[in-house]
Amino acid sequence: YGKHVYRLDGDNLRTGINRDLTFSEGDRAESVRRTGEIATLFADSGVITLVGLISPYRGDRDAVRKRHEDQGIPFYEIF
Repeated sequence: YGKHVYRLDGDNLRTGINRDLTFSEGDRAESVRRTGEIATLFADSGVITLVGLISPYRGDRDAVRKRHEDQGIPFYEIF
């Protein structure tokens, strides 16, 4: 169908871009924010991005959702 898809996995990101973060509430929020920004960049380039994260705080997910919506990028949350 000609669609480009990429999966961002929280465990993989923790070995690279998020390696400076712990599992504290503040660091989890930063991990979700960074991953959301990466997903936004991928989506902006036309790539469908699937993100797998443990994100226990609704506020963090809502902030990423709003960032996507503000840029006209669909955001689907699946449990």
